[in-house]
Amino acid sequence: MKKLLALLVFALVLTGCSVPKEINEDARRFREEYESLNGVSNGYDGNYRTVKINEDNPFEYATVEDIVRKMKNGESFIVYFGANWCPWCRCVIPFFIEECARNKISKVYYVDVRPDNDLDRDIRDEYSLNDNNEVYLSQQGTPGYHEFIKMASDVLDDYSRGKITSLDGTPFEGAKRVGAPNFIVIENGKAVRMSLCTPASLEDPYMILDDKIKQDIRNEIEELLNG
Repeated sequence: MKKLLALLVFALVLTGCSVPKEINEDARRFREEYESLNGVSNGYDGNYRTVKINEDNPFEYATVEDIVRKMKNGESFIVYFGANWCPWCRCVIPFFIEECARNKISKVYYVDVRPDNDLDRDIRDEYSLNDNNEVYLSQQGTPGYHEFIKMASDVLDDYSRGKITSLDGTPFEGAKRVGAPNFIVIENGKAVRMSLCTPASLEDPYMILDDKIKQDIRNEIEELLNG
């Protein structure tokens, strides 16, 4: 009997070892997209920051329309608006993943604000300067983006540079907007907290991150996650 029991245990161990760990395809895609730019020229005056993304990260891809739908359903969740080419995003995202793991947060929705850094695919309003150095709305965001802006306006930053002119020439004062990175906590369908998670000590997204800056980033994330 003891010999049979030992064989059964051995078989179970072998069976367990033969079953591969389930891999979240969105998490793997996120890692590949962000790590694909490691050391690559940013097209201006430097290279993208090298980041190491844990494959066991919490990100699940979503559209802004998905986020609006979840808010209307009264759901509670965290959403990250960002992009793999965004230098500020690349500074903070490894620390955000670490803090999510430490706080046992297993899912964060990810909205790519401008896939492939293609301006025509940007979901947000875009602003430009005319010849008189005046700000105007040069590209309209998607309907889903505008609906989200209305629903989350209490926690969003203003685009406040004085008078802004819309595409039809109508002036308006300031505008709510989603930047990158923007991490937003939704509770029961309501936006309750937003943070860029970029502390004042992080003056340049290409600067070397010393221990103080790293801790400042972690503190910003911790405050976001735990209110």
